[in-house]
Amino acid sequence: QMGTWLPTTAIRGSLQTTPASTTMVVSQAFIPGQFIIAYTVATAGTFTISITIEGTEIGSRLRIGAFTLGGLPASQIAMFGGNDALIIRPYFSAAAQTVISRQGTGVVRAGDVVTFNIQAMDAFGNVQYYTSMYPEDILSVVAATLGRPTLTAALTTLACFPIPADHPNCNPPADYTSISPITSTATLTFLSTGAYSVAATLRERTVLGTD
Repeated sequence: QMGTWLPTTAIRGSLQTTPASTTMVVSQAFIPGQFIIAYTVATAGTFTISITIEGTEIGSRLRIGAFTLGGLPASQIAMFGGNDALIIRPYFSAAAQTVISRQGTGVVRAGDVVTFNIQAMDAFGNVQYYTSMYPEDILSVVAATLGRPTLTAALTTLACFPIPADHPNCNPPADYTSISPITSTATLTFLSTGAYSVAATLRERTVLGTD
């Protein structure tokens, strides 16, 4: 809390996003002596946070106080970006930004197993990743043609850093957006001939997991 005599103009906050920093909007809270700092960021990543009062940096002290009050373990503090930075993770995956492509360009014959790559992104184009607190998206890949059985490959995306599913608590590096796209795969076995249409269905994630 701060004295009620302090004007909102004395408080400044920003996130060191690129190519330009993101300015935080400061407003008076309903409780005297408290202030609200709001910001909107469309780029996922790890960014240095700065909050000053009349030129004195207090951002790190505010986060230390909040983490201490919440009793958070060191692992969870690191997941949030630590004392001096803030991790902005991708928003929920968007179907319009989810890309599906076939591995290989050769002719597919009856009996062939075909592998498809699926890359999930949020509505802002940020490549999706997952942790135990943000569980995987559920996708299914379907291939259909007239007069033939529909083929379905249900899967759970496991994209993360590192990729294997046995790292449920992995955290993204600060520059993860510059890494090559992370994809999941699905396989279908085509037993009949025909011109198939292939689509990926994304089931909306509505519940967060826990550590």
